[in-house]
Amino acid sequence: MRIREFDLEHVQKGDVLFLSACSQCASTGTISIEGPLDRSLVLRKTVKDSEPLPLDGDLRTAVVTGDGPIRLKAEIEVDCDLKVIKSGVLIADRDGKEQGIHFAFDIEDGSDNDFNDYWVNVACWHHRG
Repeated sequence: MRIREFDLEHVQKGDVLFLSACSQCASTGTISIEGPLDRSLVLRKTVKDSEPLPLDGDLRTAVVTGDGPIRLKAEIEVDCDLKVIKSGVLIADRDGKEQGIHFAFDIEDGSDNDFNDYWVNVACWHHRG
């Protein structure tokens, strides 16, 4: 098993997180968000099928309840190193005030470097009531 962890910058107490992921590879794995949240965010791929499939999970949203780092964790059942392309886009209103951030992670679990083995998206918006 290989594990990679990534900080989710700009995420603050009170923010709402949304996690989604799909996969197109023969490995199994778990994608989770860790930190002070009101509930666990965990998605799993339990079938070794290379068809494009969404990862399974009961809950896909959580609220950040405290200060401290928020991290995305990828645990993939492979023998090689995981390569990851991470991008983040700040979302601002017309006045330039930051309203949230969107992260995308493209994970390669093999050697073909197509970066389509796991696609993970995390949307974060600053909750205003």
